[in-house]
Amino acid sequence: MGKWAWCIPALICAALIAAPVPAYAQDGGADEDLPDGNPAAHESALPGSGGEGDEADGIRLYLDGTEIFLTDPIQNRQGRTYLPLRSFCELLGAEVVWRQDLNSVSVIRGRKEAVFGVNSGFYTVNGLVNHMADATLYLDDAINRAYIPIRYGAETFGFVAEWVDEGEPGRVYVHSTAASSGEITDNEISIAGKMVWLGQTEDELTQSMGYPNRIDESAYGLQWFIYNRNYKEFIMVGVKNRRVAGFFCNCASMGLKDELGWGAGKQDVEAAGFSKETMDFWYDPFAEDRLYAVFCMADYPGAAEQQAAFDLNQELLLRAYEMECFDVTNAFRLANAQPEVLYSTYAAKVALAYAKEMADGNFLDHFSPDGRNPMDRFEAQGIYAAVVLENLAGGYGDAMHAFRGWVESESHRQGMLEENQYLGVGAYYKQASRYRYYFVQEFYSMS
Repeated sequence: MGKWAWCIPALICAALIAAPVPAYAQDGGADEDLPDGNPAAHESALPGSGGEGDEADGIRLYLDGTEIFLTDPIQNRQGRTYLPLRSFCELLGAEVVWRQDLNSVSVIRGRKEAVFGVNSGFYTVNGLVNHMADATLYLDDAINRAYIPIRYGAETFGFVAEWVDEGEPGRVYVHSTAASSGEITDNEISIAGKMVWLGQTEDELTQSMGYPNRIDESAYGLQWFIYNRNYKEFIMVGVKNRRVAGFFCNCASMGLKDELGWGAGKQDVEAAGFSKETMDFWYDPFAEDRLYAVFCMADYPGAAEQQAAFDLNQELLLRAYEMECFDVTNAFRLANAQPEVLYSTYAAKVALAYAKEMADGNFLDHFSPDGRNPMDRFEAQGIYAAVVLENLAGGYGDAMHAFRGWVESESHRQGMLEENQYLGVGAYYKQASRYRYYFVQEFYSMS
């Protein structure tokens, strides 16, 4: 009926071939730099806020412990402290460019660009939309200066602002962080210029990466924030108590310290001296041992702790594992110059049914005990595919580690990179079985 290929035991692969943003953030118009010596030239041409803030007398501003003095006054407006955007951002080392045609201002610092709409609470950071919940960038008509809340002016570029209210006058301390330095260190990763690091606050994460497309529960004592809008920039960020406690990434745009990243040689990564306690690097044995994934965890729970967490939410976690397996596979395909596959609920139904059948029957094989093969199982569901490719894995406790097993087995790796159109994943668990955890990938094409 077709051609077969497989490998055994805990990882099995088979193939069958049948017979024949907001408006202000959009592109448009040229950038317009402010003329030297006339910082209000373009500001005055923009529509004003219809009002002005009260000058905040006596507030003292410090940057990394050194008092700094702005060319324009700090203001209070509706209970918030506002700083003059240009003079503050330039002290942070940023370039400020007015976009008169879009009624917005662009602030560029290193690999990060923030675009603020005048009189708007929305802004973008590297193209991702963010929102100032109770504030806006406003223009003070009286002095022709744009003002930004101190929190957003600092945190957008990785700085932290801290108020000290004791005594008079009030003081505001702005501190540099690893993110604001622009340099990547241990326990950090850059995704197309957007920074993620252990200990990062949830607010800092969403300002850098935007809001996740999905949030999954896990057996690691954290929630995975899934960023899969673009598989070229795919990452799973673990959040616990509103701080980043881990991340997993296998996309081609990952950046690490010492200008390392996806595809880096094993010797180069090992020579960089990364923390072995928190960072685990996965190398592709069939691509010259080059880096293809990073798994970072601040506090890696033991096997018993993970199992206990899994037992509390088995069905919820199994469904999350299925989607995560789909995500990491597409990121792997794009990193290897293959197009992403589409999710198939039909294939997922076949995959889950067969994962359950194997667990109940205590076996791991492409042939079921009654002799049916993957193509037979598809046709029993009314799917008459031209090509079916099936990957099986048993004994892996989550989607990422099942994926690792497949990548590091030549036939399974090749199976994930074949020119298929669709993919469905099934994950099943049965304590009283040989492998306990069962994963099934069903790829297929209709032509």
